[in-house]
Amino acid sequence: MERLFLAGQMARRRDPSQDPPSLHATLDAGRICLGCVGGYTAPFTGEVLDCTLPCTGSKDRACQIIHHPSAWNDALLQGRYELRERARTRPELKLASVATSASLNDLEKLLKVATLLYILIKKHHCLTAVDVDIGRLKVYDALLCDALRDNEHIPSVTLLDFTPNRDAFKPFFSVIPSLKNLRHFRYTTHAEVCKAHLGALESTLEKTNTLESLHIPGLWIYDMDSTELLTAIARYASLRELTLTFSFLEHAFDDCSDEFSEYLKNSDTLTTLSL
Repeated sequence: MERLFLAGQMARRRDPSQDPPSLHATLDAGRICLGCVGGYTAPFTGEVLDCTLPCTGSKDRACQIIHHPSAWNDALLQGRYELRERARTRPELKLASVATSASLNDLEKLLKVATLLYILIKKHHCLTAVDVDIGRLKVYDALLCDALRDNEHIPSVTLLDFTPNRDAFKPFFSVIPSLKNLRHFRYTTHAEVCKAHLGALESTLEKTNTLESLHIPGLWIYDMDSTELLTAIARYASLRELTLTFSFLEHAFDDCSDEFSEYLKNSDTLTTLSL
């Protein structure tokens, strides 16, 4: 497979002498390119993945990759991801994050996983839900950002932010508003919420108009003003489901709290609120 350079995706690099020799061809001048996965053989099943096959999913027919789940998951599990069938009438797939406490440090394997994820997201419209575990693919998170940018078929995205890097979420939040069909968005983090988190969420609401559900459980605000975010939520006309912590209400000005209460009482679309 020809290597495709993704211009503009700048990566923070270590000293090249510290990188495995096999990675020197894939990190060039600070730009990230797709790894070579042509004829890729899954490590445990021994099956060969044909990544050039098109998506054949339709309203009444499952995509052909559903017939080879073990091979795909054999490869993806090296980065703690897997494909799952969604419980829907129409045959659909979800890219799910698999919980792990293991440290994933083999950059060569992570590049291959990131490349496979890139191909799945770019080519397969049967993929309708994506979990992104921020930081799991290390520098190759940039490939996921590129794959998601301007996507037209994925309605559901979950961002899981458990990395110690407090800025790692920012590239993904810059991409989320570009998704053309985004209807369900969930973000969760164990980090202490900062102004950058609130600003990113506000920007997402300001730049999109298709969301039907917004879930931000576990985000607790300490000594910050949540007025602008609550105002943005209250003015978002299409939300049907909303999850947030009570701390958002505790840290808003009184007039905003009153406006939000009126929104909850009078909204014709919101059907589910979880605090």
